[in-house]
Amino acid sequence: MDAKTYLMQIMNIDQQINCKLEQLGRLRALATHTTSTFSDMPKSHNNDSRLEDTVLKIIDMEHSIDEEIDKLVDLKAEVRKQISLLPDARCRLILEEKYLNGETWEGIAADLGYTVRNVQILHGKALQEFQVPEKYDETA
Repeated sequence: MDAKTYLMQIMNIDQQINCKLEQLGRLRALATHTTSTFSDMPKSHNNDSRLEDTVLKIIDMEHSIDEEIDKLVDLKAEVRKQISLLPDARCRLILEEKYLNGETWEGIAADLGYTVRNVQILHGKALQEFQVPEKYDETA
């Protein structure tokens, strides 16, 4: 796995978490959306069953989100450790801002007082110097 692919895992997991959080919000809205019907007819347990199914889906989704968050936290710690090994402080900062903080090229350039192109050149240098941990590196 090359350095960029390895680092992009953070952004991908973060997007997956956000997607699941949106789904969770929709499930919760569905669970709380109830309509009352007044009738002389006996009460149906069908609505209770649907609510129970929805609550179980919410619990499953929450567990899935927790697992993804744990995975993200572990990966970020590992990436932070690998970035700290880079000799150039500017390269370390660019990788941290881009992959750990999700900053845009423009934002990084503004923070550093560089042009976007200079940031991208330094980013390329940082990727060349970055060492993917052996458990992810197929070439090791």
